[in-house]
Order: sequence, then structure tokens, then C-alpha cells
Amino acid sequence: MKNVESYPYASGPILEEPNTYFYTPYGGSHFLKAWHQARYNVLGELPSPKTPTLKIMRQEYESMHPPYTTTSILHTLCNDFKNGMNGTPANINYLEKILKKFETTKHLHSAYGADWRAVDKTDYKNLRNYLLLGQVLTFAIVQSESLRYLNGLLKVMDTLCALRTQLKQGDQRWLAALIKAELRFVDKVCNQKGVTF
Repeated sequence: MKNVESYPYASGPILEEPNTYFYTPYGGSHFLKAWHQARYNVLGELPSPKTPTLKIMRQEYESMHPPYTTTSILHTLCNDFKNGMNGTPANINYLEKILKKFETTKHLHSAYGADWRAVDKTDYKNLRNYLLLGQVLTFAIVQSESLRYLNGLLKVMDTLCALRTQLKQGDQRWLAALIKAELRFVDKVCNQKGVTF
């Protein structure tokens, strides 16, 4: 086990040089402690947490056709998961597709074609989409307690924490609220598994 003193995944030009997370050495409780401290350090730099009142633009899944607009899909998912409509095949399908695209590229492109490839491979810097995905995953975790969604949330939060200075103040407050939720989820899993750090 490697002794970890810092958490290396939430800093630097993360959109231009994405983390791969491949072959990450096992860091045990030292890694968790470093992650926890890194998140608290970011919280200390941000204004007080506040989830915005989202003006949800919900669209019926059946009416979605390529090119798929990421913001529209995330708004619809946000609405559905917030309101407990998380078990439908359509919203799970769209969440899985968006999450898979993010996890494989570490980018959220603004639009995807019928084959779920980015319409414009250079259009991935809309940080509100990353905040929206973080919010969707937060709602999905509350509904399902899925570790897959928690894993996705951790990676989205690494991206947002690295780019926190590029966010407007209102979005920084949103990020702070998402970090608080993320910390609660991880602490809950650790408590359930008897993991201390």
C-alpha cells in the first residue's frame, strides 16, 4: 500500500489533460484521508453552499432526436431523478449513455449524434453541464444508493474542483453544495463498511 499525502486528481488543466484513473495504486485509508482533506480545502475557498433553483426544461424522451443536446438531457434527468422518476428505462438509458461518455472521455460535449459521438469534439467546456451531471448523480445516488453513480460523481467532482476558479460565484456555491453531498455519500459508505481514516 502506498502512503498518500495529497490527492492528485482534482488539479491542473483537467479538461485538456484528463485523468485516466487507470492503474491507480491502492492507497487505503491514507488515500481517503487525502481525498477528504482536498475536498475540505476546496470548500474553504468557495462561498457558502447553495443549490440553485433550476429552471428545468423537461423534454419527453420520446421527442429527443439526434443531435442530442447534453443540457436538455441533463435538465430532463435532473427533473426526473429529483421527483423520484428514476426507475424508467428511458431515464436510466440516457443517464448511462451520458455517464459512459463522460467516463470514457472525461468530457461532456454539448451535443451527441445518433451514434452518441460528439457532434463537435472541441465543444466540451460548458461547466454548467458538469454541474448538472453532478446534480443528476446526486439525485440518482439518493434514489438508488448505486456505487456506480457515486464513482461517476467522484470523477465529475474532480473535474469541477480543478476548475473551480473558472466558475461564476453562483456556480461556485452550487459546487460547494455538491461537495457537501459527495462528502456525505462517501462518509455513509465508509461507515457502512467500517472504514475509518
